[in-house]
Amino acid sequence: MPKSKPLLTLAATLTIAALAVTGCVQASDPDSTDANGDAQNNGDFTVDVTVDYTDDEVTLAEGDVLEVNFGTINTSIGDEWGITAQPDSDVVVNTVRPGDPNATAVAPGSDTEFSLYFEAVGTGETSVTFQYSYRGTATTPAEGPGSTTLTIKVE
Repeated sequence: MPKSKPLLTLAATLTIAALAVTGCVQASDPDSTDANGDAQNNGDFTVDVTVDYTDDEVTLAEGDVLEVNFGTINTSIGDEWGITAQPDSDVVVNTVRPGDPNATAVAPGSDTEFSLYFEAVGTGETSVTFQYSYRGTATTPAEGPGSTTLTIKVE
C-alpha cells in the first residue's frame, strides 16, 4: 500500500495540471469587449468583434479577429460545439486564443464560457456551420441548440 500513495498523488497532480491548461485555453474572457462593445486587448490577442452563435451574419474588416460566443458549457457532462462546415480559408481562418497565464484553473465539473475565434484574412463572403453535441451525439433544435450557420463578410 505505501507504494501506491505516491502514484495516486502523481496521477492527481497530472490531472489537475491538465485541467488547468485546457481550462485556460478553452475558456473565453468575458471582458474581451467593454460596455460599448469596443475591442479590449487581452495580452497579445485583441478581439475586434463578438457575436453570439445565434447571430446569422457579421461584417468584418480585413485583419479583424471575430469571437463567436457559445455561452456556458460543461464538458464534463458532454456539452460540445464543433465546426461541421469550414469557412473559406481565403476569407477567414480559425484561430486559437492563447491562454491567460494569470487565469485560475477551471475546477473539474464546472461550467465554463466557450468561444471560437476567426481572423479575417481576405475580402469576400463565406459561412461557417456549428453543431452542438451532447455526449457525442448531434442534437436537433428540439433537443438542444442544434446546428447554426454564420455568414461572415469581410470588406
